[in-house]
Amino acid sequence: MKKVCWWEDMPEWRRLAEACNELEAAEKAEREAGSRLLASVQIGGDTPENPSWWEARQSYLEAVETREAAFAAWERADGAFRASPVGQARSRWLARLAADPVARQSAVTTKEEIVS
Repeated sequence: MKKVCWWEDMPEWRRLAEACNELEAAEKAEREAGSRLLASVQIGGDTPENPSWWEARQSYLEAVETREAAFAAWERADGAFRASPVGQARSRWLARLAADPVARQSAVTTKEEIVS
């Protein structure tokens, strides 16, 4: 994938990207566990006598906890990135980009353009 902006090389951005990838994977796992839970209910009902329901339910609850933890990690990484000098420089650049029609013609920029 082609890099568009200089901040993609910064550790704060990489941590945020990793947290985002982990959150997406956790959300996918939660959806899959939810589908298995619904399928087990359709097959045997949600009764204590249906062991597949209990297993699917536990799997779903664990997936929910994992997704919540991944979201919290992403939220911390996002806050750390936005509070960092790199994140603040990116915010200034995005504000300039939104305000300047000529700047919108070229989204690729360098660190020197941002810091100035």
